[in-house]
Amino acid sequence: MKTYKNFLPKQNFKEIQEFLMSINIPYYRNEWVGTPGDVSLSSLFTHKLVDNGDNTTGEDIQHLVMHPIINRLTKIHRVIKVVRAKINVYPYQNEHMKSAYHIDQSTKHKVLLLPINTNNGYTEFENGKIFNAVENNAIIFDGHERHRSVSQTDHSAKINININYEVYK
Repeated sequence: MKTYKNFLPKQNFKEIQEFLMSINIPYYRNEWVGTPGDVSLSSLFTHKLVDNGDNTTGEDIQHLVMHPIINRLTKIHRVIKVVRAKINVYPYQNEHMKSAYHIDQSTKHKVLLLPINTNNGYTEFENGKIFNAVENNAIIFDGHERHRSVSQTDHSAKINININYEVYK
């Protein structure tokens, strides 16, 4: 598990942030977070960028959002294959709502979480570690580490990018 402050260059991040927080990207409601049937967090909205290794959104969004992130990831790992990438939007809650602990994929992978806005939500790991939602700070961890999403109470939305990827050596 490793965290990175200012993960993306400031200009790239600001362009991504402005777009993802605008009305120009569609988000789709999901009934659960992480584990099918888990309704402890009520719901969230997502926009899939990659699913099962295939791009699932327009090239303009891929270019704006995914390319800078992949360029940065390839400086950390030599070669990667993105298995799944999505944007998560957690709506405002009156109290911190917690999803069930989960893993994102059953296959061996790494996870990148990149908060788009700073808020008092966070990601909690089963071992007790917490990753706070601070814009442009990222965390990369092994996909087998169980974690859960915790909603925010101080902002209209908690927005992050979640990328599951495989590393080839």
